[in-house]
Amino acid sequence: YPYGYQTANPSLPLVQASYTLHIWAQGGPSAFPTPGYLEPNSELEFAMYTPQAYTPLNSGWQCAGCSGALPQLKINSALPGVVAMIIIMLLSGFTTLRRVLD
Repeated sequence: YPYGYQTANPSLPLVQASYTLHIWAQGGPSAFPTPGYLEPNSELEFAMYTPQAYTPLNSGWQCAGCSGALPQLKINSALPGVVAMIIIMLLSGFTTLRRVLD
């Protein structure tokens, strides 16, 4: 296991990078898909890294990117259209009602 290797061999650290896992059977990576056999796959990507040492929250640690943005009211993009539709509906209803009453 990578973590066990890393802790057992601190002088030989793992290379921190992104990797692609290639999986195939005896037919190799270019084998023709056949029912009941393993299909070659190279879609799994993963990264190896060495994590930083643990820092408890009560030691004064603060998230640098967490408080950088001002709180903003998030408005759904459909809200202005819905409000406009309701206003048009009400105005049309009043116009129709006035014609009926006259």
